[in-house]
Parts: sequence; C-alpha cells; structure tokens
Amino acid sequence: MRCFHSIVVEGMALEPTTLKELGLHIQLGHGFLNSCPDPVETDSFSIMDMAGIHDVSLDYCGCDTAASRGQQLKGARLYPVPWGGSSMINPDAAVTFELVRYYEEGLEEEEEEGRHRWC
Repeated sequence: MRCFHSIVVEGMALEPTTLKELGLHIQLGHGFLNSCPDPVETDSFSIMDMAGIHDVSLDYCGCDTAASRGQQLKGARLYPVPWGGSSMINPDAAVTFELVRYYEEGLEEEEEEGRHRWC
C-alpha cells in the first residue's frame, strides 16, 4: 500500500498537504530504502491510484546499468501512461497496478452482465 498524501497538524487545525510538499522524493531502481548515487530527479510526476491523482517528486536511477524508466516504474508496481506531452519512453504519469486491476475487474463484470442480459 502506498501513501501519497498526509495531514499536518498546525496549531489546533488539521491542514491537508502532500508528501511532495514535505520534501519526499520517491526513489526508483534501487529497491526499498536504498538510494541511488546518481538520481535523475523529476519534480512533477502524476500518479493515479484508488484515492485520486497525486503530484509527486520522483527520482529515476541514473546509473550506467539502470533499467529504462518504464521498467523502473513497473518495478515499483506503477504502469507508465502517456499524459499530456509525455511518452511511454519518457513518462510523466503512471497508474498503480491496483487501479488497473480494479478497472479490469469492473470491465469483466460489465461484460458478464451484458452477456446475461442479451443471451
């Protein structure tokens, strides 16, 4: 489960904020809790999940042996999508595998309902 947003307590009020605003960078390509010695920073990257669309700071691995950006995203269970002016080679957005699975399950249910309705 990924958390892309948080709540900060300021005085007595709860103020919604993002982990990006708090300085978090999501590091790809080196596994959990490992940092890259040569990160390629992406300050504006959108991730769509079950809770909505989140703007995050994302760092790709920039090492000589690094996998493609698409492969690094897939390793983090994110599927790259062309959004705006981006491409599959240089994506600036992704959807979580969980959201894709949820969408596919919904389509399968609709297909099944349609078969029963018309057969």
